Amino acid sequence: MTIQFPNLNLNLRYVPKAFHIMNCEVTLFGIMIAAGLLAGMEFIVMKAKRRNQNQDLYLAAFLAAVCGGLLGGRLAYAALHWDLYKSAPGMIANFRSGGMVLYGSLLGGILFAALFCRLVKRAFTEMADVLGMGFLLADIIGVWGNFFDRGCFGEYTESLFAMQLPLSAVRSGEVSSLIRENLVTVSEGTFIRVHPVFLYESVWCLLLLFLLLAFDRKKRFAGETFLLCLSGYGLGKMVTEYLRAEQIRIPGIPVSLTVLISAVLFAGCGITAAVRHSMNAKRAAARRLRREKIQEQQNLQEEPLSPEELRELTESLETVEKNRKL
Repeated sequence: MTIQFPNLNLNLRYVPKAFHIMNCEVTLFGIMIAAGLLAGMEFIVMKAKRRNQNQDLYLAAFLAAVCGGLLGGRLAYAALHWDLYKSAPGMIANFRSGGMVLYGSLLGGILFAALFCRLVKRAFTEMADVLGMGFLLADIIGVWGNFFDRGCFGEYTESLFAMQLPLSAVRSGEVSSLIRENLVTVSEGTFIRVHPVFLYESVWCLLLLFLLLAFDRKKRFAGETFLLCLSGYGLGKMVTEYLRAEQIRIPGIPVSLTVLISAVLFAGCGITAAVRHSMNAKRAAARRLRREKIQEQQNLQEEPLSPEELRELTESLETVEKNRKL
């Protein structure tokens, strides 16, 4: 039950994983995920209201994305661990047994939200800016589920934020050889000392959310905030996944698969947003220049004539009248 941060002199002696209500186990991991989703939902509805948009439509899109995220994350996990499910494929539907892949959830959520927008005949880019920030808020809170579950931690470290977990409280498959070589023995028992990557991710996403809220008012096209959200999220995950103890590797590639995907997400979405922002800025400047030229022409036409110009115009009209009579 103990979680320690020795370099911060912080010792949390009782941090449970779950509690029971009438013989029903309720995990704190699930509670944090649910709390994050509820917070994200409230944020999306609030933003839709401020924009005078259909709140029910945004809420439905959010729920569609949640369903897609659960399905995509579970299917991706089953595909990467097929040896565990090939003899009993029906176990894939048992979500309580655990096992989700982050980028499977991300892809599934985007696909389901885009499909929903197509069904209701709304542009996905119109809603994606708000949906993206809502899910970012959900992750800020939901990722703390890993704190209570003692999972998804980083490699061994002696840094300021090093976290000590009882060896008996973590899954053996997540304990790397480097961690086992640096076990810490104290009066309470044997501990592992690792990076609290959940904390890093939560703080990074919180900072990213504030930056996106400030930028959203200055965006130049629908979907720009969403692209920057994906790019910033990819940058943060690139770091936290690099620090993870449990990594999925492809032979011949020095970094894990999730780090590679995070780098592609960061670069791809960031470059796309930058190029489109620049193009829209140039178009806006061209439109502004055209408006200024048109205004100048109108101003010239509205200026009063000088006495000489008035006399010349009068003489010209008189000449035209004389010729007409002739």
